[in-house]
Amino acid sequence: MFRRSIICLSLLLSLTAGLVSAQQTDTKRVTYYAILLDGKKIGHTIRTRIVTAQHVTTTETMSFTLHRFETAITIFANVEVRETPDGKPLAFKSVTRMPPMAPQMVEGVVTDGKIQATVTNGDQKRQVSADWPEGALLNEGLRLLQRRKGLQAGTSFTASVFLPDQMQAVPFDITVMEPEAVDLFGRVVTLTRIRATIAGPTGEITMTDYVDADFHALKSVAPLIGMTLEMVTCDSQFALSPNDVVDVLNKSLVASPVELSPALRRKSLTFHLTPRTKQQLRIPGDDTQTVAPGDDGTVRVTVKPTAIPAGAAIGYDGDDAEVLAALKPSQYVQSDDKRIVALARKAVGDATDAAIALKRLEKFVTDYILETDLSIGYASAAEVLESRQGDCTEFAVLLAAMCRASGAPTQVIQGIAYAEQFGERKNIFVGHAWVRCYVAGRWVHLDSAMGHHDTAHIMLGQSDGPNQLLQLLTAMGQFTITRIDAPDGQPLPDETAF
Repeated sequence: MFRRSIICLSLLLSLTAGLVSAQQTDTKRVTYYAILLDGKKIGHTIRTRIVTAQHVTTTETMSFTLHRFETAITIFANVEVRETPDGKPLAFKSVTRMPPMAPQMVEGVVTDGKIQATVTNGDQKRQVSADWPEGALLNEGLRLLQRRKGLQAGTSFTASVFLPDQMQAVPFDITVMEPEAVDLFGRVVTLTRIRATIAGPTGEITMTDYVDADFHALKSVAPLIGMTLEMVTCDSQFALSPNDVVDVLNKSLVASPVELSPALRRKSLTFHLTPRTKQQLRIPGDDTQTVAPGDDGTVRVTVKPTAIPAGAAIGYDGDDAEVLAALKPSQYVQSDDKRIVALARKAVGDATDAAIALKRLEKFVTDYILETDLSIGYASAAEVLESRQGDCTEFAVLLAAMCRASGAPTQVIQGIAYAEQFGERKNIFVGHAWVRCYVAGRWVHLDSAMGHHDTAHIMLGQSDGPNQLLQLLTAMGQFTITRIDAPDGQPLPDETAF
C-alpha cells in the first residue's frame, strides 16, 4: 500500500495548490515551491501561469522522492489546464510517471458541457465521454470565485474542484480565517489562512493555504499518513536542490495491542478504534464488517469470517448502482481486456458454483504473481498480467479484473491487515489491498496477496486505482487500535500469546 500513498501525495499537493491561485495581470509568472514532509524536503513544484487574450493556462510540474527501507521511489507529475479568461474550462492534461512503470496520462477537452478524454496506461488507451460536473471549476475559475468572495475573516463557501487526473469533481468547504505570521524559510510574512475541508472515509480532512493580499498561495499544508505535508514558496536553487531521505513506513503502521494467532484470525474479532483527534471516525461496514460507534468517540469494528454461499451462481441481474458499477471495466481494472477474460476462463475452468469459482480465481492470482517488487508503481491489471510482479495492490487489481471478467461484481478494498512481522516491527497492522465480491445478495472478501481473507482485516474504503485513494491515505495514522475482543466479547489480554 506504500506506493499508493506516493501517488496520493501528488494528488493531495495538487488539491492544496489549486485552492488559491495568484492574482496578477502578467503574461507569464513562474513560482517555485519546496515540498516538505514532516519538515524534510522531499521534492519540488514549479507552477507556471500564462495569460493571453483568449486563454489562461496553468501548469504544475512536480517531482518528489520517498523511501521504504532501502527502496527509493520518485514520482514525476505534470498537470496543465486551459481556461477562458472568465474561468470556463477548455482543456486539461495530466501525466504521472513512476519509473520503471509506463507513464499514465489523462488528456481531455471540454466543449458545450461535455468532456471528451483519452486515458492512457502504457500502451493501453481508453476513450471516455462524460458530462462536465455541474459547477466544477479549474484553477482560473477557482481564483475568480475566491476574488469575488474576498479575504474577510469568517467568509465561507463551497467550491467544486475538478481534478484532471481523477476525471471527477471534489467539493471543498472553504473558510477564510484570520491573518497570521508565517515563516517562509526564515522570511516571516503576514498571510491570510484559508481552510479547506473535504469529507474523508474516517472523518473530515482539513487542508490549509496561506495567501497574500493578491490571493497568491505562498504555503500549503495538508495531512498524509499521520504526517504533515507542506508546499512552501522558495527560490529555484533551493527548490531544485537535493532531497532528504524520508521513510514513511512507520507512519503507515498501526500497532496491535495483542498478538493474533492464525487460529484466532479465523474467528470473529472486534477492534476498538480510537481517533487521534476529536473528529469522529467514519468506518464503512458490510456483510463481513459491522461498525458500532461508542459514546466516547471510539468505534467498534467487528469482522466475521468470510463465507461464500454454496450453490450460488456468479452474476448479478439487479439494479443496485454500486453493485452494477462493480461490474464495469475501469482505467486500472480492465476486465474487458481479452487477455484477462481468457485468463479468468482458464482459472475458473468448469466451475459453475460461485464459491468454487471465486476461490479458484483467488488461488490463481496468488500463484500467478511471481515477484514482489516495492519499486513498482500502482500498476493496472493489464500491466500486472504482463509483468507478473507487484505487491498487494497488484494482486488486488488483477483479481478484481478477473472476477469482473467472470461476471462477479467486484471492488478493490483498501484498509489495514494484521502481520505477525513487518520489517523490524512485530504484531502490526499494515496498509493493505484486497477485494470483495457480491454473491447471492451479500459482499464476501478475497485476498490473493495473503492467500486468503481472515478477520484481522479492517476495511477503510474501496477504490479502483490511485486516483481515488487520497481520502483513504489521509485516514492512515489517524487512529489507534486500543483493544481487541475475542468472539465471546471479552478483551484479549495484552500478555496472552495465541
